[in-house]
Amino acid sequence: MLGIAQLTPRHTRPRNLRFGLLHRKSPEILVHHPAQQSCPSSSAKLSSTPRVTSSVVSLRPLPRSSLTEARSSWSAAKLLRCVGHERVVRAAWLIQVLFYSIEISGEFFRNKLKFHAYLRKANRFNPTRGPFHFRAPSRVFYKTIRGMIPHKTARGMAALERLKVFEGIPTPYDKVKRQVVPQALRVLRLKPGRKYCTVGRLSKEVGWKYEGVVERLEERRKVKSAAYYAKKKAVDAKKETATKAQAEVNGKLAALGY
Repeated sequence: MLGIAQLTPRHTRPRNLRFGLLHRKSPEILVHHPAQQSCPSSSAKLSSTPRVTSSVVSLRPLPRSSLTEARSSWSAAKLLRCVGHERVVRAAWLIQVLFYSIEISGEFFRNKLKFHAYLRKANRFNPTRGPFHFRAPSRVFYKTIRGMIPHKTARGMAALERLKVFEGIPTPYDKVKRQVVPQALRVLRLKPGRKYCTVGRLSKEVGWKYEGVVERLEERRKVKSAAYYAKKKAVDAKKETATKAQAEVNGKLAALGY
């Protein structure tokens, strides 16, 4: 893999990366810090110097008391930029959604051949002992992250316990502000004109059977989310109007320390 030797020490190189550079195309990252009781607001900023930029996530450093920051970088026979995935151990929890829309560099057919080569790797005398080949986009991504951290240690196990991955956006998280890592966007990472494909299509071709189900549920979610957002905007507009109407009173209270 081009770039791994130069960017990561030998003992920390990812073991099970098979395909092209992974990219996000929509805001899909939910982060929770220990000091926050609720999910993050839009004010939570992503790190300007992410240590894992190729694929999805890199957040600001957290206090040493917080334990795990799930990090990801899928990668490529062509390009891999996953420097320092040892920092995958630093936040309270990280939720990543809409995995079927992740984009990989390289044309679809070529990536499909690589995946089929990966599927042929099995235990010779008892395939049920592994390696296990996940087809669902979220599980493929999960296995990639697992190969980048010390997942057999208590610290690594705790890190993976705090990572949640979903194909769509399930109920608890559909009303939560989502974020995207700009450094991982395809439009910024790939040269214009380069071929790419989605993990959802690739997974469907190698045995994932629930693309239609996820798409149907996503259509329902989008309708509900649009209604929820319209209602939220109306409430926010009323709050702003009320605040402006009471600006004089608020000013006097502020002068008194309230």
